[in-house]
Amino acid sequence: MASALLLAARPVGAQEDVSWRVASAHLEADLTQGDGSAAVTLDWVLVPSHEDAPLPMRLPIPLDLLGFGAATAEEVVVDGARVVRLESDAGSHRSAALTAPEREPAAALPISFSYRVASAVELDGAWARGRIPVLTGPPAVDGSRAGLEGDGARPGPSGGDVFSATLRLPEGWSVGDAFPSGLRRGDDGAYRVTLPVTPAMLAFRARTDGAWRPGFPLVVDVLTVLVLLGFAAVGWRHLRGLVA
Repeated sequence: MASALLLAARPVGAQEDVSWRVASAHLEADLTQGDGSAAVTLDWVLVPSHEDAPLPMRLPIPLDLLGFGAATAEEVVVDGARVVRLESDAGSHRSAALTAPEREPAAALPISFSYRVASAVELDGAWARGRIPVLTGPPAVDGSRAGLEGDGARPGPSGGDVFSATLRLPEGWSVGDAFPSGLRRGDDGAYRVTLPVTPAMLAFRARTDGAWRPGFPLVVDVLTVLVLLGFAAVGWRHLRGLVA
């Protein structure tokens, strides 16, 4: 099955009308080691772009990773067994390709990746800035097929979202800003986000001393509310003047 993946070059012009699509992707990043690294696991569920795709389905699966300075990874482990090196091809961009074994066109293909980002966190006083490159690949499916599951695979995000992520930070860290926005802390202390597409990077800025500071999105939200309240107050006064 997925563990039988083989490295392959990307063919040009082969089966242009049929390709793989990501039905769901879930990332978990553990940054609790205290050495600035992030241990990343990424679970994909892939499906053919067409439910009636013709056999054979021995199609290439592109892998891409865009590093950010020292925050990068040079290799990934596929299904806990095979080490695949990501080749540098342009600047901080790395890539590879896999070929899946032949399988039924409508069958989902679960694949698990793991990799380590050695310099995911930079410390600046009481602040920590984290950057986690996300392994990307085929395009996402349309909303009607998002969240499909494969045998033994993790269920995809609900509501048409394809990508979900869980970040585990050292105890006492508090996130102020994040990219993409929407990162929220759960009852277990982990931060989570769901998105309709897979981002190239997850980034955050956090306090390491337990103190909380409002991030830029919250400041913008508060200012927006204040402006709306101001307009409402002016409108109310104007309306009262007309009635009087």
